[in-house]
Amino acid sequence: MAAALTTPVTLSAQLDEPLVVERAWSSAAAAALALPAAPAGSPEEERALRVADRAFLAALQEATASLPAQVAMERDGSGRYFVATAAPGVLDEVLQTMRRLAGSPVASRHLTAASDALAREEAFREGSPRSGFKAAFAARLRDPEIDRGAARSRLGGSAWVVVRPGNPAGGSDGTGTVLLRSLGDLVPGEPVRAEVPADVVTSWVGSAYHFRPETTLLQADFLRLVLEGWIESLRDPALYELATEIDAAGRLLVRFSTRRGEAGAWEDRLDRVLAAIAAGGDGGPSAVEPDAQRIRSLMRRARGIQSRRLANPATCARAAAEALLRGASADQASAFVATPTVPPSLESVADAAMGLRLSVRVLYGT
Repeated sequence: MAAALTTPVTLSAQLDEPLVVERAWSSAAAAALALPAAPAGSPEEERALRVADRAFLAALQEATASLPAQVAMERDGSGRYFVATAAPGVLDEVLQTMRRLAGSPVASRHLTAASDALAREEAFREGSPRSGFKAAFAARLRDPEIDRGAARSRLGGSAWVVVRPGNPAGGSDGTGTVLLRSLGDLVPGEPVRAEVPADVVTSWVGSAYHFRPETTLLQADFLRLVLEGWIESLRDPALYELATEIDAAGRLLVRFSTRRGEAGAWEDRLDRVLAAIAAGGDGGPSAVEPDAQRIRSLMRRARGIQSRRLANPATCARAAAEALLRGASADQASAFVATPTVPPSLESVADAAMGLRLSVRVLYGT
């Protein structure tokens, strides 16, 4: 595998002019390159992308080693992000280096090293419950009834963002309304529910929900943060891990692990929490236990997390890059990361929760 990846590999990054976000109070700067998430394809294609990303990161870190800068990579269901945090005085040099390397073939030695490192990690994880669950969940997310051509047409290309100290020229004309580009209208009516037997001591559950097409990224983010905060506040020792994200298809993905035999109970608890958020704390169906005080507290927590995220140049750059990746205009992306932020209302977050449609649920280790 390593030998096959030593042939020239170039990232599919467009070298458009970056979006520039200025912050008068910022003492640091950042530059970000966002690339679309790996398409739903073969494991071999996904692995090749992972190798190329790691090799590109190594090349970036090597090229900026003498500068007061740090380069990191993050990849999730929304995209692949390379973010450099730098002293303002070297930002232009760091950005030029990133753009030069993004448009050049990745060095074969970096590809070989990345492939070897990934092979060692794969050997270590082989046969682990986490890997088994991840593969089972990913397989169900690749729904053959969804037209992949239509799905890809809704995803943006690469995006560049720069966050630097300075005085913004004026207010943005954009509204900051960034739609998820949800694929909800392409989802079959009946959700897929699969129970995968496995000889493990830990059970895993993965759920995928589609939002209404008109849901915004800000609404979805706040709903995700409120859900995370609610589950974490339960402090149940039987819940081992919890992870949520909004993927490139506009789906809310919720994954958690728990003691074997308790997956069903946590599955029901997740459904009840989402129903309570959808009720907005104003009563709702009798089967839903409203908790207005808890929801308001969790909304304040979400606002705090969002404010801290945008105050950091690196995470601010990543947030703006994600907005561009999802198809936002430059004005919309600038307004999306403007400070002070204008959070969504509790009612709009409840409305987003009410519109969720479960499309996939996988119970691993039943």
